[in-house]
Parts: sequence; structure tokens; C-alpha cells
Amino acid sequence: MFQIVYFDGQFNDARMNVSLAVSAAHGGAAVANHTEVVSLIKVRKCNSSGPCTHACSSTQPCLCKFLLYEFDFDADGRVIGANVKDLERGRKFSIYAKVVINATGPFVDSVRHMSNESEPNMITPSAGVHLVLPDYYSAKTHGLIVPRTKDGRVLFVLPWERHTIAGTTDSETSLTMRPKPTEKEIDFILEEIEHLLTVK
Repeated sequence: MFQIVYFDGQFNDARMNVSLAVSAAHGGAAVANHTEVVSLIKVRKCNSSGPCTHACSSTQPCLCKFLLYEFDFDADGRVIGANVKDLERGRKFSIYAKVVINATGPFVDSVRHMSNESEPNMITPSAGVHLVLPDYYSAKTHGLIVPRTKDGRVLFVLPWERHTIAGTTDSETSLTMRPKPTEKEIDFILEEIEHLLTVK
């Protein structure tokens, strides 16, 4: 038997996302929720001495080579925006930006493939199953961790929002917008924490 002491941080991801959107809107950004990227908008780099018809849109001699770094371009060009769909109203529109950031979490590879279909995947999707228990199953300022369960995964029991959550985050899964826990995962967590808590 051995013990592990470690320090971690907690945040409410839903509240953080809303806070980011509100802060961005307050700063003058246009915010679109429930919006799906359908395709990316790309332009090719031109090195002509005449007016630019691609990236810099200059009416004078092309400024691409001065405004845009070489690594911004791949064989098909540079991403300057996205064609998107409003999933609530069905409306489609285009968004343009000087910088496009792919911050789509587990869906990052599907967006990367819109730019280059031959790119290999970067991530392996995994699902976290958390059981919500009454708060008396955990201390207010401390949590428990099982560094190695019977199948080799890590399991934790932590205080969360006046409750206790018990679960794991290391289970391969298929991508879905609405993941659901399986009975097998629920039973696994209950069996593992039975050695620590009385939950039956």
C-alpha cells in the first residue's frame, strides 16, 4: 500500500466558454453559437508584380510575400476563413479572418482534413465517464486517486460543485456530439470505488 499526494486545478468548462463568448462580444467580436464548419476558405499565394488576386488583395504590386509567412501556406494555399452553417436556423454564411485557429477539441482532425485530406490524425478520441455522488463521499478540499485499477487505468474521487464525482477519462470511443455512458463503464467505476467508499 502506498500514497500519492498531488495538486490539481478545477474549473467549470461550461461557465468558462460562456465567459469567453461574452468577453469577446464585449470587446467587439462577432460570436456565433451552434455553428458548424462546413468547409474552409483558402487562397493561393501569388508572387506576381501586378495587382494581387489572392491573399493580400492589394491593388498595388502584390504584398503577399511581405504580409504572410511562407509556413502559412501549404500546397493548396492558406486558410483565410470558413463556410459555416447555423444549426438552429439552417442558414449558411462565410466567416473571414486574418488568423484561423482550429480549437475544436476532439473534432480537430475532421477540420484539419478539410484543409488537407491526406494529413494523418493527431488524436485518439477518449471518453470520460463521471458518476455524481452526494458531497459526503469526499472531503471539501481533498480528493482520492486510484493510480492503477484492475484494467490499468486511473480512477479519481473528487469534490465538485457541492457534490462528489468519481470516474475516469481514459477510454477510447467514437466521436459523437452527445456521448452517453455505458452500463459497463458505470459498473466498472462502482466496483473500483467500492474498495474506498460504501456506495451500495
